[in-house]
Amino acid sequence: MKSSDTSTITLTSEAVQTAKSLRTLYFTRAAFSLIWVLLVTSFASKTNPSLSRIRKRIKR
Repeated sequence: MKSSDTSTITLTSEAVQTAKSLRTLYFTRAAFSLIWVLLVTSFASKTNPSLSRIRKRIKR
């Protein structure tokens, strides 16, 4: 019985560590995608006049 308790604790701590790692990965990916969208929008508005006009309308 003790061995099953130990394995349960080990699996639980592994699950907690996996959840923390996945949460960190999720937030990192979300931050990267937000920065990517801002960069692409910034460069696109500088090179494409029609996107620049759309961006100005959105800011109003």
